[in-house]
Amino acid sequence: DSLNSRVETDSFNAIHAIYLLGGTGHDKALFAKCINEFFASIDNQRYILYNPKRKNKLDCYFAIPDSFAKKKEDAHIFAGYMKPFIGNYQVIYTRNESG
Repeated sequence: DSLNSRVETDSFNAIHAIYLLGGTGHDKALFAKCINEFFASIDNQRYILYNPKRKNKLDCYFAIPDSFAKKKEDAHIFAGYMKPFIGNYQVIYTRNESG
């Protein structure tokens, strides 16, 4: 049932796992797709999250998953939901130089 699903995380030494408990098969597939896109290398994403103040350059960029990158408003909603977990990142539109 989609209404009773929740995100769970586990850590085993340096390995971290994130998964969806509950939900339909479609919910789980979409969640897995979004997680993979979020942590993937930046490669032609429409919107990205950027924080130039991060000391570790590996986490100064994150990809906004395609499911949230079709409209600017959705990209900003995604950034807002992620803020408590990753901090304050700018939403950057990558299809022009001014962002």
